[in-house]
Amino acid sequence: MPDTNLVNTLDDLKFWRAGQTFPWVLKADGTWGGRGVKIAHTPEQAEQLFLELTQLPGATSVVKQLILNRDRFWLPPWGQRSKPAVIVQSHIQGRPANCAVVCWKGKVLAGIGVDVVSAQEQQGPASVVRVVDNPEMMLSAERIARRLGLSGFFGLDFMIEYASGATYLIEMNPRGTPLCHLRLGAGADMVGALAAQLSGQPYRETPPVTQNDMIAYFPQAWTCDSGFLQSSFQDVPREEPDLMQELLHPWSERSLVGRIFDRLRRLMVEEKASKGYVFATTTATRKSSEACQKLEGVPVNHGGG
Repeated sequence: MPDTNLVNTLDDLKFWRAGQTFPWVLKADGTWGGRGVKIAHTPEQAEQLFLELTQLPGATSVVKQLILNRDRFWLPPWGQRSKPAVIVQSHIQGRPANCAVVCWKGKVLAGIGVDVVSAQEQQGPASVVRVVDNPEMMLSAERIARRLGLSGFFGLDFMIEYASGATYLIEMNPRGTPLCHLRLGAGADMVGALAAQLSGQPYRETPPVTQNDMIAYFPQAWTCDSGFLQSSFQDVPREEPDLMQELLHPWSERSLVGRIFDRLRRLMVEEKASKGYVFATTTATRKSSEACQKLEGVPVNHGGG
C-alpha cells in the first residue's frame, strides 16, 4: 500500500508534509467515479483541495441532485451537516487496475481482476478493461474478506507501478462494481457462485459470455471515443431493451429542465469527455491504441473504479 494518513485538519496536512514528497493524492470517503479524488502538487494546492473536499454541498446542489437525478445520497449528510472523511496518500506513478470478488463469511467464492485500458477521465471510471491474472490483487481481496468476515460483493482498486511492476492497493469499494455480473467461467462467475452458496446446491458451470479478454463497459465506452469497441467484448444488455434505454437516456435527460442542464454541461466538457484516457498495459494494447491514434501519453489515475 502507498503511505496513507487520515486528514482531519490542515495541521494534519502540515505534519504529513514533513516526510512526503509531492504530488499527493487526496480522497474523500463515500465518493465514486473519481469525483472525490484530487492530486496536489504544492502545499497551498493541498490545503485548498482539502477544504473543497470537506465542504458540504450547497442547498442548490442538493435540490438539483434530488429533483433532476433522483439521487438522495447527499440529503442525509447535508441535513446532519456531516463532512466526509479525507485521506492523503503518496502518489504512485503507474497504471490503474482493479478486481471484484464475491465472498461468504470471510471466504472468497469467485472473482475477476482487470487492468484498465481506457477511462472516461483522468480520475474517472473505466470504460474498457482487460482481464488479467494478477495473484497479488486476489490475495489482497482474500485477506481483506477473511479479516473482516465479509459476505457479498466488493471491489479493490490498485496502481501497478511503472518502475517496479509492484501492485499497490489504493482503495476499497464496499459495493457491486461493473465486473460483478460477468460470467467468465469457473472461479470467475460471481453471481453463479453466490447463487450456489445461498441455495446450498452445487455450482453449475456455464459457458463464459466471451473468450475475449478485452471488455467494453456499457454505456461508459459509448460515451467517450475509446477506440477499442471493435476489438472488445461489448457488455451490452441487449436482452433487456428497457435497461439499455435507461442507461443511454437517464431520467434526468427526459425533462425539459434536465435536457437544458445536461446540454450546458456537455458543452462545457465536450472536448474532454470525447477523448477519454488510454493506458498502455501490454504489447497488444499498445499496438491497438497506436492503430486508433489515441495514445497521447500515459496519464495517472488514482481511483475511480
